[in-house]
Amino acid sequence: MIVELAPRDARGRVGLTGRQRQVVETIRQLRKDRGFPPTVRELQAVLDIGNPGGVACHLNVLRRKGWVDWVDGCCRTLRIVGE
Repeated sequence: MIVELAPRDARGRVGLTGRQRQVVETIRQLRKDRGFPPTVRELQAVLDIGNPGGVACHLNVLRRKGWVDWVDGCCRTLRIVGE
């Protein structure tokens, strides 16, 4: 039995779908423009996602894949791992 592993980047992170890549790039751009990380509701508005739970779902997957992290229970701690 052959098991294929998901492709990984140079840091060992699992690859992203197009939408996940868009979320990461939006986080990166908002942080650059404003000087601090966006909130879930700010991401919801910019990405045109119907509710905060949809954003949370994307962020949780990105966290599991090793792309983003944050301090649980604290606002504006969202960061892209390695940046």
